[in-house]
Amino acid sequence: MPAIQEVIAHGPETHEVAEQITGGQLVVPNAEKISPTSGPTADVLGVAITDGDVEGSQSTDGLVVTAAINPAHIAVGFRGVFPLTFATAAAFGQRLVPADLGQVQPYDSGVHSDDQIIGICVETTGATAGNRAKVRLTLG
Repeated sequence: MPAIQEVIAHGPETHEVAEQITGGQLVVPNAEKISPTSGPTADVLGVAITDGDVEGSQSTDGLVVTAAINPAHIAVGFRGVFPLTFATAAAFGQRLVPADLGQVQPYDSGVHSDDQIIGICVETTGATAGNRAKVRLTLG
């Protein structure tokens, strides 16, 4: 019986960005690239480890035009504890689902499905809206 070698044991994976991404945002597939989450979904790949921007994009700052300094390919973590931004407050131990702008929000069984849960708030003091707090990813 032939053996196979595991390609990635613990991550992260590298993906090309479809739009500007900030490190710490949850990301989902977008064609053959990735984008930040835009609300609850079961399709989360993980969390962007670094900032990324579309290859060849440029930003203008007054009269100065500069090429994007962020890479077009970024690392995406899918296992571990990460400081993520909360769209709304959450308690320690509360299950979380994706929110708009690559953020997280508390799971509500009346609104969300179980397959949308991406992690657990492990910040012992809980999390406040608009701030970062520790999340243990539970992506399958």
